[in-house]
Amino acid sequence: MKAVGRLWSRFWGHWVRLPVLACLAAVTLVALATAAALHISGSVDEAAPADVIVVLGAGVEEDARATEATTRRAAHAAALFHAGYAPAVICSGGFAIDRPISEAEACASVLVGLGVPRRAIWIEDQSKSTEENALYTRVLMAGQGWQRAVIVTDSFHVLRARLLFERYGVTVAGLSPAQVTTGPLPLADYLWQLRREVMGLFWEGFKTIFGLPFTRVDFL
Repeated sequence: MKAVGRLWSRFWGHWVRLPVLACLAAVTLVALATAAALHISGSVDEAAPADVIVVLGAGVEEDARATEATTRRAAHAAALFHAGYAPAVICSGGFAIDRPISEAEACASVLVGLGVPRRAIWIEDQSKSTEENALYTRVLMAGQGWQRAVIVTDSFHVLRARLLFERYGVTVAGLSPAQVTTGPLPLADYLWQLRREVMGLFWEGFKTIFGLPFTRVDFL
């Protein structure tokens, strides 16, 4: 038995442990590089004149109020609208379980409260992921003859949002992080969301490598 134990210890040390540790180190380095790319991309405001401003929803409270994330995104979109970047706003986001209204309607309520005319707001309430935000927004834009969009989301989310919207054929005039208007998130919240976005980008890479079809699995 001791001989078997020594043999297993040698096998683990030379043929298993080192490759496993090397893989873990590689994954960690890729994750850190991805997080750095997310941080850098989210620190740049690319707002530019466009046909429409697209706000990506981020939840609804049980009492039908917009969550803090949806509110800050809508607030930034309102600022862009009043600054004349586009004459219309699309609120994109569907219904969550046990919520009385869609993310899109919650976003629209914030916009109206900030002086954006209701006639300038369009609702896309079918989507349940960032990928579906892109898919259904493209359909809505095509129906109105719109081609260029300014995408409003949180800073940590802009890289994946650009990837998916461009994949689905939307001409992205620019990504404009909500933090331009609302200020940075608390560090703990920001790091948590950054971790989720790294996972989201890994998932997109996995789907691309293995040719997986459209899916609703998403991280934000």
